[in-house]
Amino acid sequence: MEVEPRRFFIIGYPRSRTAWLSVLLSGDGVRCEHEASRGAGATGVRETFSEWSESIIGTADSSLIGSVPDLVRMYPAARWVMIHRDPSEALCSLMADQPHRAA
Repeated sequence: MEVEPRRFFIIGYPRSRTAWLSVLLSGDGVRCEHEASRGAGATGVRETFSEWSESIIGTADSSLIGSVPDLVRMYPAARWVMIHRDPSEALCSLMADQPHRAA
């Protein structure tokens, strides 16, 4: 009998440290991919998760904010974390990362 993996989602706005968290949480039977949706929202998450065999799987993905209702229906037992970062700090981080676009 195959046991359904436990799932979790970490969402936040861009530059809210979702990539950092995905690296921090991965390992020892846990797989957390940054942007597991592959840009395809809830459908992309479902396809990506179906390829994994770890007992705990999740994604830290800022692009999933608009897909939350679909994901809640697809994974009602999933755990959720919403990262809140001051928008002005996130904007400064984005501008520092891409100074040619800040002008």
